[in-house]
Amino acid sequence: MTKIVLAFDSFKSCMCAKDVCDAASQYISEILPKAEIINIPLSDGGEGMSAIYKNHKGGNIRHLYVHNPLMQEIQSEYLISNDNKTAIIESANAIGIDLLKESERNPLYTSSYGVGEMIKDALDMGCRSFIIGLGGSSTNDGGIGMLHALNCQILDKNGKNVQCIGKNLDKICTIDTSNMHPALKNSNFTLICDVDNTFCGKTGAVYTFGKQKGASEEQIKELEAGMYNLASIVKQKTGLDLTKTQSAGAAGGLSGAFLAFLKSKRESGINYILDLVDFDKQIKGADLILTGEGCADKQTLYGKVPYGVLQRANKQAIPVILIAGKIKDVADLQKLNYKYIKQCTPDSVSLYKALEPKNAKIHLRKAIIDILNSLGL
Repeated sequence: MTKIVLAFDSFKSCMCAKDVCDAASQYISEILPKAEIINIPLSDGGEGMSAIYKNHKGGNIRHLYVHNPLMQEIQSEYLISNDNKTAIIESANAIGIDLLKESERNPLYTSSYGVGEMIKDALDMGCRSFIIGLGGSSTNDGGIGMLHALNCQILDKNGKNVQCIGKNLDKICTIDTSNMHPALKNSNFTLICDVDNTFCGKTGAVYTFGKQKGASEEQIKELEAGMYNLASIVKQKTGLDLTKTQSAGAAGGLSGAFLAFLKSKRESGINYILDLVDFDKQIKGADLILTGEGCADKQTLYGKVPYGVLQRANKQAIPVILIAGKIKDVADLQKLNYKYIKQCTPDSVSLYKALEPKNAKIHLRKAIIDILNSLGL
């Protein structure tokens, strides 16, 4: 009997990881009705992380109101472990880019405040251990919004509070942590992310992710100057040089704020999740693994789900097929040991049409049929 493992991330703005796995499983079963198919929905620290945690370790969903990136009140949620000691928080549930219309996306005016509200709520609920997923953010405020929600004072040269958005990073002169939530002294944070970008610089948060968050070239320069200012203040206060700290640029510098002011450590998102779901054990004896994400490109090589799956599969000599809605940087991907790389969506299909779940499933079905036929299955 053929054993096939489906280990997909979400197709962002289209289908969650579970939906992708379920659809792929259905299509494979139509062609290979006797195959053993194992679904393992995955995340690299962004969308779906808490659902995966709940599925494997249990927990209770906590609903609450927080402020979105534009400081508008929205209903959100996070997960609390069964022992009520750990909060599992997806930053994107408060500050995700998918919470904003395309016309609203501009990291000069977005804030990470909502993440701080979620943390404060969990502290008040008695949680002292935190697992923070940093993927999918719309912000580039260096984490000052999150800190402000925890009662940290972000002050300008006149000692007045600064509005905690990216545009005001260059106005900050003082960070006063003396009145921060007292429970933070006894709390610890594990940051789950898939990037190792520094706080600022050519490989930092702004230059790497600013454009996709809606910033123009001029706005990128403005944000970058602000990030350098904030990094300088952080170094004076804590001694930590965020310009040289791996992963400090994750989520628009939100990671840097955690590392500088809260008791935090960083873990690879995909490796954390793969260990959580006992991936190595689940894939033993598999004949084939299918993995993928919405768009596969050179960023995939830096800790995204398909790359993490490939590394684990290689150790057991299991062939891996990469399927994505869109494939970019083909030459970079072809250097890896994928057995087959397949783009689902025809280039002629508009992004708007491609993101409709009905169309995405049609394209995924055709891709799977093509792959299985090419493999002679």
